[in-house]
Amino acid sequence: MEDDGISFKEALKDAQKKGFAEADPTFDVEGFDAGHKISILSMLSYGKSIDFKTIPIEGISSISPFDIAHAKDMGYIIKLLGIAKFKNNALDIRVHPTMIPKDHPLASVRNEFNSIMFEGDMAGAIMLNGKGAGSLPTASSIVSDIVQLSGKNEYHGKLTGEAVLMSPEERVSRYYLRLQTEDSPGILSQISGVLGIHNISIASVMQKEVNEGFVPLIIVTHEAVENNMLKCIEEIQKFTFIKEKVILIRVEDFKN
Repeated sequence: MEDDGISFKEALKDAQKKGFAEADPTFDVEGFDAGHKISILSMLSYGKSIDFKTIPIEGISSISPFDIAHAKDMGYIIKLLGIAKFKNNALDIRVHPTMIPKDHPLASVRNEFNSIMFEGDMAGAIMLNGKGAGSLPTASSIVSDIVQLSGKNEYHGKLTGEAVLMSPEERVSRYYLRLQTEDSPGILSQISGVLGIHNISIASVMQKEVNEGFVPLIIVTHEAVENNMLKCIEEIQKFTFIKEKVILIRVEDFKN
């Protein structure tokens, strides 16, 4: 999608043809595979049990070439990330499409490659990179797991209770919003009014002129509380001048 500007459906069809996506790609494109991976990695990292059903998960099927092009103009790349951070005695764990700076190491991960980045208290950021799809890489991983499990009677790690998950009221991020709206006066003021009521400050607004009844409106916010952002989208979605589902992409600058 990024290189050739093709649609999600076209890119998915190409990935299936090359053996990188399943005949039923739901687990991959809707983020469930990444969710399983980040939950396992989090339990190994933090020693806490995690209920997979409690992890917020969003996939990439709603991402369009328009979003990718606009992210590029902003200096970002869109990647599906599984994120886990332990802050203020709570685990912030989630999976969703994310805008990351184009010069960040994770931005260079392409095609069938997967990467894991973890932060050490003294070693800093460390990244592991390798093929995560295809018949041979998948077979190699499965056989490796079977061999490792065959030599152990049980898992020797120690889980010390259930993880306390961070709530949306505690999570702060910047946000990219794409709205398909009528091209008529007063719409922007109504949308900005909803954002203002929920203490969300607008960083930039862009509306491309097109010869259609509905036009894409792009809003990028300053840092805001996620719960407030979700309430805004719920209210904005009720406006009669909104044609399609509001698309939200989180913007991660890796400042903390």
